[in-house]
Amino acid sequence: MLCKIHYSDGDDAFFDSYAHSMNLVDYLQWRYVTWTGRLGAESVVFGTFTLGIWFWRFVNAIMVAALPACLYHILKPENKLTGFSAIRLPLILVIGYLLMDIMTFGHAAIWVNGSIFYTWAIVAALIILIPFFKYLKGQKYSPKHLIYSIPLSLFAVTSIEQIGFSVICIWVAGLCYKLYRKECVPKAIWIELAVFIFAFAILYFAPGNASRIATETENWYPQFAALSIAEHSFITLQWMLSSFANEGKALFILLWLASILSAPKKLKSSIPAALFIIAALLPFAKIELFSDIGLNAIDPAIRPETFPSISGMSLCNWVAFTWWSIATVFTGILLWNHGKAKLFTLFILAIATEALMYFSPTIYASGERVFYIADWILLGIAIHIWHSIQNEKHKNAYAIFVICIGILNAVSQVPIILSKLG
Repeated sequence: MLCKIHYSDGDDAFFDSYAHSMNLVDYLQWRYVTWTGRLGAESVVFGTFTLGIWFWRFVNAIMVAALPACLYHILKPENKLTGFSAIRLPLILVIGYLLMDIMTFGHAAIWVNGSIFYTWAIVAALIILIPFFKYLKGQKYSPKHLIYSIPLSLFAVTSIEQIGFSVICIWVAGLCYKLYRKECVPKAIWIELAVFIFAFAILYFAPGNASRIATETENWYPQFAALSIAEHSFITLQWMLSSFANEGKALFILLWLASILSAPKKLKSSIPAALFIIAALLPFAKIELFSDIGLNAIDPAIRPETFPSISGMSLCNWVAFTWWSIATVFTGILLWNHGKAKLFTLFILAIATEALMYFSPTIYASGERVFYIADWILLGIAIHIWHSIQNEKHKNAYAIFVICIGILNAVSQVPIILSKLG
């Protein structure tokens, strides 16, 4: 499939031009001062465009396969399985690409420059986190991990801000867990955290960040700087709830279904979870009562003529807004009751990766790729709950349902794919 992909006429053409007209040092200095501090991803992008499209096609094929493979190493059960039981988890993880919005997958994994900033950087982050998760489960953390984790950290953390933020949050949460248990933390863990913070500081304090925000505000959201805190909060919440209701609905369905199958028979949360599942399935039948939160008409590639606001919300928009607000709060409570702090913290992290767009004037222009990280976190939570299902037949049925809902989600978006190709 990747052999059919070519450079886009936007950012890809930009990077291709500068990769062949400047040296790497001059390019990074220029971007750091005039655009952002994403030096890690920018370096890899520069090198990739220098080497050409076939280099990207080969490496990206590996990265697209490596992402679910890395997640498998983190989420796999400790006991050995045979038959269909042995391939259930790999199937679910690979189908994860079909569970998300097709434009999320396309922009974050198939678009040349987008795939480097998102998929490649996430793979780097997961390779760093695999031994850390093993350490949290009781295994030793070898200083030898620093040999590859430090360079990968500099790439992953100085890519997209969401990735660096997520890695640091997970690392700090794990450290707090170990310190709470009064366990001795290896020096290598602290060294790695110092590298994360150093890399994120490079990203955050880049002088080009202010220039980028000013330019993006002018190009995409002229009223952005004048918004009040309340208005900022509303558009961020509206945008995030809309992503849950539309682009992320299949993942929420799987999360709620796993909680029902793993819950005791008398657990009261199963009833509202079932209602939320039914409501989330309605958009597949083109019924948008619970999914149209007021952003369905926005095209990320075009600056809106009229920007979303509280006054522009219709009654139906408020119904969907309220419904998914309740669904989100319910999910947080459900996860706290199911997995206590661990699953709840991951869910808050998924929300936070999207809520970071509060600070960005490209909240609508950045497109669906911003949901990519949250989607993988939600799938990881669903899988963690799925592991706690006791009945093997229910586990098999769940895996089959994942495949079916993934295919349904992809098929329902065929018109979007055809419109983009046309």
